[in-house]
Amino acid sequence: MISLVATVKATLPDLERFVQYHLNIGVGRVYLFFDDPEDPVLPQFRGRPGVTVTACDPAGWAAMGISAEDGIEVRQIHNANLALGWARRAGAHWLVHLDVDELLHVPGDDLGAWLGAVAPETDAVTFPTREAIPARSAQRHPFEACWLFKAHPPDAAPRLSLAARAGPLRALRYGYFRGHVGGKSAIRVTAPVGSVEIHYPMGANGAALTLETAKDAFLLHYDGCAFEAWRDKWARRKELAGCAKLMRDSRRRQFADFLTAEAAGSAAALEREFRAQCLVPLHEQAILWALGLARPLRVRRDLFRPGRRNRYCGALSGGGGRGLWRQGGEGRRKGRRWTFG
Repeated sequence: MISLVATVKATLPDLERFVQYHLNIGVGRVYLFFDDPEDPVLPQFRGRPGVTVTACDPAGWAAMGISAEDGIEVRQIHNANLALGWARRAGAHWLVHLDVDELLHVPGDDLGAWLGAVAPETDAVTFPTREAIPARSAQRHPFEACWLFKAHPPDAAPRLSLAARAGPLRALRYGYFRGHVGGKSAIRVTAPVGSVEIHYPMGANGAALTLETAKDAFLLHYDGCAFEAWRDKWARRKELAGCAKLMRDSRRRQFADFLTAEAAGSAAALEREFRAQCLVPLHEQAILWALGLARPLRVRRDLFRPGRRNRYCGALSGGGGRGLWRQGGEGRRKGRRWTFG
């Protein structure tokens, strides 16, 4: 069985699609941690088959020594490690840690079969990020509307240098990817994992983990692909104490530009800033495509609907490791450790 964990704050349509898509591609259990215990979306998922709901409240965080100053990432890591313990006790084979604006895309839309081909000595597989390019500011369902994605090949640096020669590109305003390039990982539950982090696991007691990177499967990141989602994301960041110190430099610049636009006091100023940050003009899309920095990818719309679940016909523990790049020793990363009884 494959389990998935996410700490969530999203609209009902977006969360419905996130959950249903991953159930349809082969996830057996979705652990949803609602960062707002009063979230009106939460009751819609209680008692739903394949979904476990947990409401996170300030008193509970305080009892564990976690405060708003620690940032959302600390809460996400705590929740992911709690889910790892549950997945182990439930006899799951894999655990995936995602955000609610991310989808896993694998060949054949069958995550179980794809993970079943991973070599048994592999402890975790990282899915490289492909960042969605929104087509317009008003998109009801970005998961279904976006079809072009920024890619980050190993030789991205010289390609980006060529792109920059075309002049000041909006797509390069904050580097290239506005969001993260670290990808997300599927972790073998039986591996000697000490902590599930945001992007990668860490080995218990300094143990080295065997990590591999997928070549034919990706993490699709829909970062602020609609104006309302972009505005609400930064508004929540504004309310969170201590969040700015945890941001990368490019994220801090995006946040600062949002605050400047918000201070102008008009919805038009905010929408202009959204367009400047997130939309890529057609001629820039053509440049990125020609340089191999953008790739088309269509997600099947029926995977967002109930009743389309794939049947899995393989052994989750075996396989030949096809479609993977091997890495070594990543489990020695320093960081927080969690233990479970």
